[in-house]
Amino acid sequence: MAPVEDARCDGSLAPGVVVEDVATAVPAVTVGVQILSRQPDTAVEVPGTLDRFWRALPPQLIH
Repeated sequence: MAPVEDARCDGSLAPGVVVEDVATAVPAVTVGVQILSRQPDTAVEVPGTLDRFWRALPPQLIH
């Protein structure tokens, strides 16, 4: 999570964001979406879901 750590060091990380939480959440969401995409009863589209996640997450991390 070097970019997040860099943002923390230069002061651009949003207040209250914990680097370790981001390092845990990003892979967890990515793996979770991949797992859901393989379930027969769900209609999770991996590229679209991950795209929406990446459009939503960064604005919340940087101020």
